[in-house]
Amino acid sequence: MAFLSNSCWQSSRPVFVAVTATILAFVLGLPGCEERYGQETPEQTIATARMLVEKGEARKLGNLIYADNDDMRQLLNRMGVFMGNIEKLSATIAQKFPAEMADLAARTEEAAKKGKATSLIAQMTKNMRGGGGNRRSRAKQSVAQREETQQALNDALKRLFADPYGWLKESEARMSTAYLTDDTVAVLWDEKPIMPPIGLVMKKADDKWFFVLPTNVPGLNSFMPKTKDEYFIWGKIVHTFDNVVSDLKKDVEVGSLTTLEGVAQRAGEKAFLPAAMVFMSLSNYTDAKAKETKAAAAPAKLSDPK
Repeated sequence: MAFLSNSCWQSSRPVFVAVTATILAFVLGLPGCEERYGQETPEQTIATARMLVEKGEARKLGNLIYADNDDMRQLLNRMGVFMGNIEKLSATIAQKFPAEMADLAARTEEAAKKGKATSLIAQMTKNMRGGGGNRRSRAKQSVAQREETQQALNDALKRLFADPYGWLKESEARMSTAYLTDDTVAVLWDEKPIMPPIGLVMKKADDKWFFVLPTNVPGLNSFMPKTKDEYFIWGKIVHTFDNVVSDLKKDVEVGSLTTLEGVAQRAGEKAFLPAAMVFMSLSNYTDAKAKETKAAAAPAKLSDPK
């Protein structure tokens, strides 16, 4: 990300990672809901998300996301295609790497029996709370404890590829809500806020309950699209990552990638350069618009009297 200053990127990186994971989990496109699904209550919306995943219809989850305008709805629909392809990639991974998937499932089950966080959201929630202790106590962690924590996080990241919506299947028992106002609720995981201090909320609009993306996070809101041009650029970003997912699926199918670890590594290699170029375009556009706004607001210079 050479186009961003190092200090800016370093300060915003934790938020960027958290929100990216949230977007990967929630931003999906839906052309239209069927009657058997509902959004009349927060719990019904969560149940609908779970049913869509169980039926292999993750591409339809986008209508459960609140959209401010038609441009945002179109972007969410495009994201639906992307996340539908992630679902196809995970199915291919399960078919091609059964032994690795079985090993990952065994570690997940063992961790769950010990009451440890297994999903990426749970891992991030734990880490953002401070890992269950203050800085001094964490500094005293043994090498074995740190390695165990790293292994748990790596497994959670692998599950994001292998079973990207598996955590939604657990939502009936582990996800709940708490009212903030009459038309907003906080989404909880194991009775605790998701990814504090960012959090995740749902809101009521047109008698339906929607998940709300954390677009008001300081440092992130300046990157969120606001004009048609910006929405177009973000669409290109989605298209870029969609191509990466499609290429990964082909690589797994033909045997170019033979491990889940290799899939995760190749994803980073394939995505970095094109994503950096598109993000640079977005950054350049944002800078140009800021200069135009500043120039328009500046008082006109008076000509010298003769």
